[in-house]
Amino acid sequence: MAIRTNIGLGVTDLGATGADVVLIQPSTLGIERIAVTAMTLHETAGTATTVVNLFESPDLTSASGTRIAQVTLSADETLDVTAIIGQGYTTTQNIIANISTAAINAGDVNARTTVVTYTEGN
Repeated sequence: MAIRTNIGLGVTDLGATGADVVLIQPSTLGIERIAVTAMTLHETAGTATTVVNLFESPDLTSASGTRIAQVTLSADETLDVTAIIGQGYTTTQNIIANISTAAINAGDVNARTTVVTYTEGN
């Protein structure tokens, strides 16, 4: 088994109101399991309180997922998403973000995620 730690998945734009955005999709990383070690959300527009819902989903939509966290960000606020830190996911478990606050535009909220990955083999 190979373990890689402190893998940054980069900054992800959470898109506009109502859009499903994939934050973690283990099947695309060539791994068997992934564990979240850090995730922050940041409201960048500086104008609105924003509600971000996070879902664990078997596909790439929030509609087929289960909400696992809801984060409310004030203008220019950054928050840790503690609800998923330490959680492990397999290739059939994706993390999807969806903003439910009206009138949020692409680029207004972003996420930064760090993970540990696990692969089978020697």
